[in-house]
Amino acid sequence: SAELQAVARVCQRHGLIAVADDVYENCVFASAHQPLALVDGMEDRVIKVSSGGKLFSLTGWRVAWAVGPAELVQPLCQAHTNMTFNAPTLLQVGLAAALDAEDGLESTAALY
Repeated sequence: SAELQAVARVCQRHGLIAVADDVYENCVFASAHQPLALVDGMEDRVIKVSSGGKLFSLTGWRVAWAVGPAELVQPLCQAHTNMTFNAPTLLQVGLAAALDAEDGLESTAALY
């Protein structure tokens, strides 16, 4: 489409990558889905994001993925690892306060 061609030109002209939110690609529209990654010159510039929640109507599962060239996806994987394994700051502060107070530590052992 003309819109995809325009996005591709901007990305190519300015050395940009694009994140394509393709979670609705399998929904029925008036015409077939046209992935940005298939526009000439964009195959190395697009990270495609999709979701099982939209694909299979499993919205509560919150399972999604990103695909693209290895050199674009690899840093994304590193960021994802840090975001999903690191607790939010407020939870870290709350836990630090609980540890300082030793609140509940003695009763925890009894749970095991």
